[in-house]
Amino acid sequence: ATLVSEDPQVAASIRSVRLNFVDPVAQGLIGEVVPFQVDSLGSQQPFSLYIRPDFDRGDSGFDELLLVVPEGMSLDFTGFYAGAETDFMSGGDVAAMRVEDAELMATETDSLLLSFPLVQPNNGIELLRLDFNTALFSTGAVLRPSLQNRASGEGAWQRVDAGNAFELATSNTTTLVGSLGNKQLLRDVRVAPPVFSPNGDGINDELRVSYSLFGLPQGVLVQLEVYTLDGNRVAFVEKGIQGSGPQALTWDGRDANGSVLDPGMYLLGVGIDSENKSDLQLRPIGIAY
Repeated sequence: ATLVSEDPQVAASIRSVRLNFVDPVAQGLIGEVVPFQVDSLGSQQPFSLYIRPDFDRGDSGFDELLLVVPEGMSLDFTGFYAGAETDFMSGGDVAAMRVEDAELMATETDSLLLSFPLVQPNNGIELLRLDFNTALFSTGAVLRPSLQNRASGEGAWQRVDAGNAFELATSNTTTLVGSLGNKQLLRDVRVAPPVFSPNGDGINDELRVSYSLFGLPQGVLVQLEVYTLDGNRVAFVEKGIQGSGPQALTWDGRDANGSVLDPGMYLLGVGIDSENKSDLQLRPIGIAY
């Protein structure tokens, strides 16, 4: 526990700690993602997460699945399947195992929460498969799946451990591993509108810049630089720390001193604070009043 006080004369203290225990939904939960190697960063791709429960006859089972991915990634649910392992083998009718009663609950974009009929010991379900689309923007991302039984109360999640969940899957991991290939950290820069008018009338007062950051082990400082067409830098603005993934920022047409630039054509540069100046991306923009 971290206790913080804004008053130097006042300190917080802990008087007691209470732990509540619930029975496990299964003796063990093993999962692996297929494929686990990603060759094209920044592109939406399909993945399958296999989960094998190891039940004891007294286990309660589970009826909710939560998958959480690192910040900057987003998840798009495409299907949920359950059945015997042999049903998932080559030639099996996987479509017949689709759990039609599965309900996608509202969550943040970096997580999926599914509710479905209770999976219990001895009901013939040996393997689960969650299909989803996502894009990887770094060299690695740990997927965090967990299961719970709603009857145990909210938050009683049991972690899914990485391992050999499905015989035909050979990843034995719940971590996605990406290949940078293209070493450029900042890509896909877009500006809109191409001509804006920062005069305070509420119409096209700001320029929106969207882009993607790749392969960053931690957040970096994003910077805007504005040049005249003859190469003179007339504005330099630091826009804060951002991490890997799709990003966006706005600019109000002012330099670091708060002065609005004169009307005309300029080159807008978006870059990160690093020694690799080749990451600076230039785009033409116009300011008009």
